[in-house]
Amino acid sequence: MESPPRPRDALRLLLLGLGALYLGAGPLVRQVLGHQSDLLPQWVMFTGFGLDVCTVDYRQVDEDGGSIHLDRFAVLGYDRPRDAPRSTWRVQSADEADRIGRRMCKKRPGADIRVKARCARRSGWKTERKADTNLCAPIVQGEG
Repeated sequence: MESPPRPRDALRLLLLGLGALYLGAGPLVRQVLGHQSDLLPQWVMFTGFGLDVCTVDYRQVDEDGGSIHLDRFAVLGYDRPRDAPRSTWRVQSADEADRIGRRMCKKRPGADIRVKARCARRSGWKTERKADTNLCAPIVQGEG
């Protein structure tokens, strides 16, 4: 035979429910209703972990303006991504993406290789490179 719920158990259940409602209300109010409130918790995608990562897309552009995707691992001579150094498969900045692209240029002399890099920031994903610069072009003194 079941014993009736004790008042202390009912209070715990009520507090748990109110806590869950409070935590779920912040994202619901902001994302669904579009209302900003300092009283409700704010959901943030990146607060520290995951900020040091970029997604990159390398492209080789031909004279006609068309482009093909380049697998950086294949171009640099790695059969599997995990065979490459960590700095090649885990790109942490747009500058690192540029350095990898210049290494790819050495494997494909005369090519026009460009990179689109999107990096995680506290405010979300930011496009840091737009694939508008030929990484294989000679660097002119006085430029970056």
